[in-house]
Amino acid sequence: MNFYDGMMYPLEKKWLAEKREWLMQFVKGEVLEIGYGTGTNFKFMNTDAIDHLTALDTAENDSVHSDLPIKFVTGTVEALPFEDNYFDTVIETLVLCSVQELERSISEISRVLKPGGAFVYMDHVLPNDAGLAKAFKVINPLWSKVANGCQLVRTPKALFERNGLEIVEAIALERVYLIMASPLSAFKDAVNVQ
Repeated sequence: MNFYDGMMYPLEKKWLAEKREWLMQFVKGEVLEIGYGTGTNFKFMNTDAIDHLTALDTAENDSVHSDLPIKFVTGTVEALPFEDNYFDTVIETLVLCSVQELERSISEISRVLKPGGAFVYMDHVLPNDAGLAKAFKVINPLWSKVANGCQLVRTPKALFERNGLEIVEAIALERVYLIMASPLSAFKDAVNVQ
């Protein structure tokens, strides 16, 4: 386990796992997971709803195992090696905070997503609260060094919209400020979160 995974483990166990499980209800059809890492999301996916799962990361992880039919692909989100309009669902959890080119990444996600498909997203963003935002900005340079390039100060919402992804549901949760969104008009009735 690397340093970042070690830091995230308590948060994952206490809080993030529940949020991942909720998100996985929207994952179906031909699926692309961006940044599968240790395969944390796999156990929450509904095998009956998924036709095929493609898992992309910058390096292979031979220790990842699952009962799902998975095709592992090495690559980056900034240059997805897939055809246009290919996936029914693209899922990202805690990855866009650390990509080199955020807007290019979002553009690529939009490109490979089928019309009517779903981008299921969970990540932290710069808080709206001015005091917390200031603290995040102060901490960010050090955090980025110890957390594999993770940026605490990103604001991707406008980039989603500029790249044709409609935000259906965005939720700030407790003090971690994760956003969960399924930018798909067809999911508006299905997404019902307090």
